[in-house]
Amino acid sequence: MPVVRVYLPVGPADLAELAESGSLSATPASLRVAYAVTPELERSAPGADVEDLEYAAFSHAVVAAGAAARGAADRRVVIAADADPDWVVEGEPRPRDSVCAVTLAAAVPRARVASFHIDERGASEEGAMADADALLWYDATELDAVRGFFA
Repeated sequence: MPVVRVYLPVGPADLAELAESGSLSATPASLRVAYAVTPELERSAPGADVEDLEYAAFSHAVVAAGAAARGAADRRVVIAADADPDWVVEGEPRPRDSVCAVTLAAAVPRARVASFHIDERGASEEGAMADADALLWYDATELDAVRGFFA
């Protein structure tokens, strides 16, 4: 079955939920915003290859993670995961701030997490980094190490 790679901006509470319950919650009544390669993104970047489109979606998730940071020392965190296509809600309600924003209507199990991406330092230590390349990469098995950044 094909899957959709999604990028989820998350915070410490989401990481705790993933560790404790084994999934990131989302339901049709409580949708979760994610970023993915969408038809709108493809139309906005004619000629871009799959890797470029994936990086664009990831970059939008990084910006969203920065916008959700509560304080200057907060770190941006993005989870890359593989979602079933039927978890992705088409049309509204979809965030309008991005051509690659989607909403998920089903929980994302930990087994579907591909990787974690996190700032090495908080924003106050490095300034307002916008570059998605500034995030460290962690394997899906390293959830405890990622959570350790918030200890």
